[in-house]
Amino acid sequence: MLKAMRYALFRETSRTKAPLAGSNLTALHAFVNLLADYFPVSTSYGNNTVLDRSTRAVKVFARLRDYLENKGLDSTISPEEWQREFIAAEESAGNPFDVNSDWEHCKGSSGQYRGYTCGLWITFHTLTVNAYKQAEEHLADFKPLAPLQAIRAWVTSFFGCLHCREHFHKMTTGTFPMEAQVKKPEDVFMYLWRAHNIVNARLHGRDTEDPQFPKVQFPAQFLCSNCTANGSLVDSETREFLLDYFSEIKPFQTSRFLLR
Repeated sequence: MLKAMRYALFRETSRTKAPLAGSNLTALHAFVNLLADYFPVSTSYGNNTVLDRSTRAVKVFARLRDYLENKGLDSTISPEEWQREFIAAEESAGNPFDVNSDWEHCKGSSGQYRGYTCGLWITFHTLTVNAYKQAEEHLADFKPLAPLQAIRAWVTSFFGCLHCREHFHKMTTGTFPMEAQVKKPEDVFMYLWRAHNIVNARLHGRDTEDPQFPKVQFPAQFLCSNCTANGSLVDSETREFLLDYFSEIKPFQTSRFLLR
């Protein structure tokens, strides 16, 4: 997730060299705010480990949020200025993003598969699960649409795959509109799960599919045998699985030592 978020915030936002302004600047602020609030800093993997690198990354996200708010969301920021601020923020937090590491969970069978897009999806799911879990004690005040709208705004403003952006926008506003589907607090992560499976179904068998990691409906039976009944996924069982699965974040590892 750390690798994906650095690429998303440092590279994708500046990819076109266009100034950050208007709806793009608002989308960037909403996404950075989401990361600052809900990027996980602990994991239930092992013994409820504190994730040191993630904790430092949240400091980066919070500083970037403050920077955007101090500049004003009606301002215009050049890509160069944004990247300078990002570098200053990550250096002040001890460089929590390992830019030279390989993909771990998201490593594909070759460089053209999985990787960054897989990292994005995992981060999105983890953010929505964490948003729900943080709000469990005051769910009556929780607004489940806000995290999803921040994700949609970032994807449709910055994701480098143009036709992917168009499909995502069409799905979340038309064929499977989040504003109509999201009613209950748990819908913040259940909607994203359903939307991701719609994408998986559309991409299954395409040339972008990794032959060693086919796009099946998630979760597969080997991950959650109780989540499927009569060939269909069961919402109640899948709900509990998602809450557990996206809370068990495996700490970042290198060949020499463990980095959290």
